[in-house]
Amino acid sequence: MKNIKAISFDGDGTLWDFESAMRGALLEVVLLLKTWFPDKASIISVETLIEIRNEIAERSKGRFLDLVKIREESFKEILKMLGEYSNEHFEKIKKTYFDARFRLVKIYSDTVPVIKVLKRKYIVGVMSNGNTYPEKIGLDGLFDFTLYADDIGISKPDKGIFLKLLKDLGLRPEELLHVGDSLENDIFPALELGINAVLITREDNKSASIPEHIVVIKSLLELNYILNTF
Repeated sequence: MKNIKAISFDGDGTLWDFESAMRGALLEVVLLLKTWFPDKASIISVETLIEIRNEIAERSKGRFLDLVKIREESFKEILKMLGEYSNEHFEKIKKTYFDARFRLVKIYSDTVPVIKVLKRKYIVGVMSNGNTYPEKIGLDGLFDFTLYADDIGISKPDKGIFLKLLKDLGLRPEELLHVGDSLENDIFPALELGINAVLITREDNKSASIPEHIVVIKSLLELNYILNTF
């Protein structure tokens, strides 16, 4: 990886813990719903809200629907399922979720120090399917660029988002390194385009069934070694 000029990072699960923040925010919604409708508490849960959201996302395949819209539709659907829909309830749930969603995001301890070191030598930024923008979680000014699927209407694993980044940065594929936590969304499409790629597996249970040719790290602290070795 001697010719690398820029490094792009996936966001959720790579630089910060989205899953815990999302579940924590949904728990606040669940508690609110149970307060409003105690007689229906048994059918309200975080898992139910996740299932509804995922069903809406699945129905939306083939047409681009931004993540905020998908989440909002899931809140409308749970209220309708409970037979309790009103604009007032919907707006309160929406505010509760999104306020908590960004407040609860935990940035991994290796993120900031590693990015600061890498920026001394490389152009460093975020390319993500998520909607956790750095400025919303206290990382203003840390990155040289951001490219979000919601902003351009193309999401990984579509190679179009990788090609746009190469064009924006004026780089050849071999001059870019992409780091992410998903084989399907991050690693495979990058490698198919000739882009260098590193898979991060912060949880041991993600390490199964990884092809031998994939470069794998468990912490961003390993990146400097990878950049100077491979």
